Amino acid sequence: MFEVGFLTQKAPLFMDIVSLYFFILPILLFLAIRLAINKKQMLHMQAQLAIFIITMIVIVIFEIGVRVVGGFGEFLKDSSVSTEYFVTYLIIHILIALASVVGWITMMIKSYSSYKQDKFDSPFFKTHKKYSKLLFVGITLTSYSGVGIYIMLFLM
Repeated sequence: MFEVGFLTQKAPLFMDIVSLYFFILPILLFLAIRLAINKKQMLHMQAQLAIFIITMIVIVIFEIGVRVVGGFGEFLKDSSVSTEYFVTYLIIHILIALASVVGWITMMIKSYSSYKQDKFDSPFFKTHKKYSKLLFVGITLTSYSGVGIYIMLFLM
């Protein structure tokens, strides 16, 4: 996992895998949302849960990998990006990511609870679509800002 990856000669393999996953994550979410639009709620819920679990596994791989190699500082040594700019960008990325993960977990719990109780007319389901759009934007921003981090560290 720590050998040179396949996207650049600078990044370790785990960073290539993580970045590639986050690049396609919004597409996977869009496909899962299409299931709901096509009235396949059970498949939609299963797809969302599977995507969430895979995402959490990828995040754990990423976090362990970054710690093992010595943190972002090690990657930043070979980058032309200033430390101040990178840290500011990283903080914004982390804040959006945290809000998105909390929102995603909350949405899944509330959705499953309402689905299980067959309460499709509940106040929650009336706002589900609105909050889901906001959550999709948050996850997409997190994903692509993460790809931006990869670009700053390994392509600049």
